[in-house]
Amino acid sequence: MSISKFNNFRRINNDRTNKLNHGLPISSLPGRVFSVAYLQEGTPVAYPFTTTPVPDELQDKLVRFDWSTKQWIDTSDEAYLAQLNALQSQNTALTKQLAAAQSAGLKNQETIKAQQQQLIALTKQLAALHVTPEQPAEDNKEEA
Repeated sequence: MSISKFNNFRRINNDRTNKLNHGLPISSLPGRVFSVAYLQEGTPVAYPFTTTPVPDELQDKLVRFDWSTKQWIDTSDEAYLAQLNALQSQNTALTKQLAAAQSAGLKNQETIKAQQQQLIALTKQLAALHVTPEQPAEDNKEEA
């Protein structure tokens, strides 16, 4: 496609876009904005256009750029399988920790119940030892 034909195509396409968008520029529309690029056959495509190069350890793998972390990520099946295995082993370890914590909680509850029983028994013993004085001498005066 020659330069003049490409410029003519771009002008016609912009006119259509402006009519569809009610004359608004594309950048003022909400959501994603896409642009079409025509390249010659055999031109290397380095997408996405970032300043972060692909790390050497990911060169021969299926990678994608994660825009939230600004890093290249391996998206091959092996990488997902490794992540899944790591999550499963972490889940197993957390399940064991939860079971240990629950058993420790049950032991603590039993200890607390035993201590409450001992406290009740001691309170009863103290109540039995504490003797209230008999009625005041007024009752004794009436008898005399």
